[in-house]
Amino acid sequence: MDPKQPVVLQLLESLKDSYMSNDFKTCQQLLGQLKVGLIHSHFRSSDTNLLLLFLQDIVDQKAS
Repeated sequence: MDPKQPVVLQLLESLKDSYMSNDFKTCQQLLGQLKVGLIHSHFRSSDTNLLLLFLQDIVDQKAS
């Protein structure tokens, strides 16, 4: 198992918690960290990229 995976999972949980509490500034920061974490864990699939773009769009819409 990739040692970065637990970090990525923690970031995803934190992102979910921030989103549920309407803390969109933190969501934006966590999305950036999540993207970097996924790149460093070599988890690069088109599905992952689409999911991250979708999440970024949702957070950006809520933040504005």
